[in-house]
Amino acid sequence: MRLFSFFLFYQAFSFLVVLVSSCSPEIKDGNFISISLSTSPTYRFNILGFNLYPNNSSPAIGTWNSGSQPSDNEIFVLKQSIIRVYEFRPFISFYQNMIVEIPAASINNIGDHFIVSMSNNSENERFTIECDACNLNANGPEYWIKYHSSCLIKNLASGFCADGKDLQDNFVTQVDCLNASKWDLYGISPDMPKTSLPTIISSGSPTTISELGLIVIIAGSIIGTAFISFIIGYCIIKCKLSSRNVQSLQSLKIPHAINN
Repeated sequence: MRLFSFFLFYQAFSFLVVLVSSCSPEIKDGNFISISLSTSPTYRFNILGFNLYPNNSSPAIGTWNSGSQPSDNEIFVLKQSIIRVYEFRPFISFYQNMIVEIPAASINNIGDHFIVSMSNNSENERFTIECDACNLNANGPEYWIKYHSSCLIKNLASGFCADGKDLQDNFVTQVDCLNASKWDLYGISPDMPKTSLPTIISSGSPTTISELGLIVIIAGSIIGTAFISFIIGYCIIKCKLSSRNVQSLQSLKIPHAINN
């Protein structure tokens, strides 16, 4: 009897240890991340096909080896719609209206792959993330460092988890969570200047993008457009006023000439 009681206690304690040991990322809404296989860190979530518009409006998510740094179609904005529920929005989608999802028709199908599609605010676009370790205090000279390790990424609608392999151009599919891959979430190193993002590769050429720079570009574009519109409007109004003044002078000169 005592042995049976001890066994029950051991099982309950083990279950509690599992609950305590798992964790979810604590983020500021809108963190930049890349998602790597825990067993092969250079293989990441990749938007296969890269171009979101117009001919490839629903590209697949697959694994790809881009080397030590993620390419721009391997960077996502991690959004937290509600507590412990997350969305992955492609960084390369300027308006952030695209999202990683399991297609509605595939919700119940094991082995179907994830895609990037236009967001419609539904459960198949949302995920839970359960990790063995979260919010790691990693630092160093690298731009991208591991923040959350050995994570299961589960789709909220299907209840299945993301699974990938260390193969080029291989789909990331949904499988039973007991058989799913573990993933590591990487983010920008806190040792890097807050105004800079890492050098990322686009079409084979390195480009340095900064978070502040992106804001400046957007603000500059808005201000520049407004300034150009103001100048054009000013010129049009000035031309109209000049035309009216000329007509007024002509109307004054004609009676004057008649009187003479």
